[in-house]
Amino acid sequence: MNSDKPTAIWLKVLAVVWMVWVFLDYWFKHPLYAASFGNTFIAIAIIHGMILTIAGVIWVKLARGQVSWFSLIVLFFALLWGGTLVNLVMYSKVEYTGLSVLFYMLRTLCFIGLLTGLTVSAYNVGSYLVESILIPSEKLASSVYIALGLCVFMILIFIVLLLNIFTWYVILLTIAWPLLVFYRRTWRSLKALSQPIPFSNKVCGVGIVCLLFIVLINALTFGHTLSPYPVGFDAQNYYINLPKLITEAAALQTGYQPYNWSLLQAAGYGLTGRVEMLLILSWYGLVLVQWATYEIGCRVMKLRPEIALMAVTLFSYMPSVTTQASQELKVDLGLTFMLLAMVISGFSLIQNLLSKPTRQSMVALAVIVGVLGGIALGIKLTAIIAILAVIAILWYHGLGRMAFVGVFFICLALVFFVQLDTRAGLRVYHDSVAWLQIVSLFVGIGCLFFAVKEHVRKGLKLIYLSAVIVMSSSLVFTPWMLKNYSEIQNPSFIQLLNGTAHGPVFNMKSIDRNLKKKDR
Repeated sequence: MNSDKPTAIWLKVLAVVWMVWVFLDYWFKHPLYAASFGNTFIAIAIIHGMILTIAGVIWVKLARGQVSWFSLIVLFFALLWGGTLVNLVMYSKVEYTGLSVLFYMLRTLCFIGLLTGLTVSAYNVGSYLVESILIPSEKLASSVYIALGLCVFMILIFIVLLLNIFTWYVILLTIAWPLLVFYRRTWRSLKALSQPIPFSNKVCGVGIVCLLFIVLINALTFGHTLSPYPVGFDAQNYYINLPKLITEAAALQTGYQPYNWSLLQAAGYGLTGRVEMLLILSWYGLVLVQWATYEIGCRVMKLRPEIALMAVTLFSYMPSVTTQASQELKVDLGLTFMLLAMVISGFSLIQNLLSKPTRQSMVALAVIVGVLGGIALGIKLTAIIAILAVIAILWYHGLGRMAFVGVFFICLALVFFVQLDTRAGLRVYHDSVAWLQIVSLFVGIGCLFFAVKEHVRKGLKLIYLSAVIVMSSSLVFTPWMLKNYSEIQNPSFIQLLNGTAHGPVFNMKSIDRNLKKKDR
């Protein structure tokens, strides 16, 4: 235990240095970020009186442990509507009527109501799968339940699109059936919205301030989504355009990389017919990530609630995060949530492995990790890094550092063998990759051999769990590979994973090849 203390200290120092370096890199290379800070705090100054008034009420309630989710939702709408009205009165030159303002308020209520229904429905499905089927004796984090429920919805929407029955009433049935089937869970969840939050009586003044600022940034970023079209270039041309095309065609789109989160957005657009819903479902990932980050802080890292809230606040106010939640509106926040839920379930698997596990609990947790990883892989292929990392951490906790090094080099060899580095155009720079992949493979196997030889039983158990994770990930990702195979003649492995692009594909390798042709 004492030998691990210096390592922990050095890791914390390295983490702080890394965060400072990344912040300075963003700050100096992206001058507009500094301006965005200024604009944010101008908005805060405009509505500071209203914030302080509501903060006083919340402070009293928190002191008595009476803050509920409903109270935070009311605070959210107060900030959203109050800020909008202040901007209309003081700055906007657009003509408006009382009826248009009322319609705006009703529209936002409907959008938040739909998100609440989606969250409760997903939670119902996830909690039923875990507590009634997979691991009846164990209770996981609520973010894992929500993530599993969203996974089920994405798979069902994929099937609905494949069958060409993508209509609003089929979408509604696909997403809303858990609210009716598990009506007792639905009622408990809705009752919980009006009951005091369990941690609210443990939060000090710092936690209260952080909670207020979290709700504030959510209101500010949500306001940006109430637009007839996205602002970000990538969102306009791909991330918001794709689900719109899916809805209009009522079918899966030919080509493109896997787009699980876009399926969820297409369902929202097909149900409401409003472009704002597409944007809001991108923003929705921010709220999910905030909750998953809080649960990681409290459940995994054993932090005090106010420290976990501070971490969530710092994350939420990062310029790259606020940009993703208000302007770019891609799928990255949804991807991050799936990966965080996978990390939480991964640590539950590790805790189960280190205690006295049953075969059912170990396999079930490994399946959950794999399913979440596979769905994340179907959002963006970069999730493969997180899946391999979770497997490496599992081996580290099971057999120590030598096993971790072994799995690391085997994963590196795997990346080279299946040419995943060609995705970013990096293979052209890897002049020695042919022998490096062989060396990495043998180094990894050698390290694993030395790690396993004295603990064969535990090593076989880890191999089994790793195989379950990989097979579960592959199973939920396979539909995308089958789709790509049906669209491409003689596809390569990368094309099976990534599909095809509609426009010309440029990378460093193709540019280098074209330049050499030109020189001839």
